[in-house]
Amino acid sequence: LDDQLEASRILVDFADKHAPDRLGFTVAIPSYNLDYTWDNGLFPDYLERYVNIINPSVLSLDYYPFGIPGDQDEVDQCDKSRMWCDLGIQKLLCDKYDLPLWFYYQGQNLHNVDFFIFPMIRSMMYAGALYGAKGLQHFTAVGAVIDADGNKEKFFDEQKAIHEEFRNLGETLMALSCKRVIHDESVVLRCEIADKLASKLEESAYLSAPLPHRVSVSEFEDEYGNGYMMILNRDYMKSAEVELALNGNYRIYNVSKTDGLQHVISDK
Repeated sequence: LDDQLEASRILVDFADKHAPDRLGFTVAIPSYNLDYTWDNGLFPDYLERYVNIINPSVLSLDYYPFGIPGDQDEVDQCDKSRMWCDLGIQKLLCDKYDLPLWFYYQGQNLHNVDFFIFPMIRSMMYAGALYGAKGLQHFTAVGAVIDADGNKEKFFDEQKAIHEEFRNLGETLMALSCKRVIHDESVVLRCEIADKLASKLEESAYLSAPLPHRVSVSEFEDEYGNGYMMILNRDYMKSAEVELALNGNYRIYNVSKTDGLQHVISDK
């Protein structure tokens, strides 16, 4: 492994030397690879060696759960996906080594499952953002957004709309630091260091009661210490109105997905 990582480092150095105005980009492999997994306990060490040897400008990781046995089904959806473990260890290392987190999300039916809809893609994009991603990468456009000749494919309009959504949220998201991610009890972190990869309710700066079913919350701060929360309904089959119990009275703003501005919605 180290030989492969060192070879990648040489290629990154070559790119940095000859194209210093461009990113010498690499992407780490997810935990469902054949050699370095959560089951054999080697994935955390692999990912840290990747960071130490390649010394990437960004820590990019991909994960495509729809169609992976044990990662997603009709009943649990992605509640038991090891994507949450991968994102957790990725965030841990990004915090440790001061690296931007980038996330490659599943943008099409890569594993040829019988059921694949755009809300699944949307849930992956927001899963990355939940963990503080500064870059969201789509895999892959051909066959989902456009065809081989550049014509519109079935997800073109929805993908365009969500790009606009993230463009409006982007100025705020890029200015924030993700402090913690909290899941409701339906998420099962199937990894041996699960206690390090997500925060408990009692660690929250704002929450005072358990989260609703299939809801995750991340807490962010800006450089001035202002607090932000991202609330993710992980259910890709239905929308939800979510109520959260807070531990105090706060002036609450909503960052608009349509114009990017902050609008007061509660002033207690």
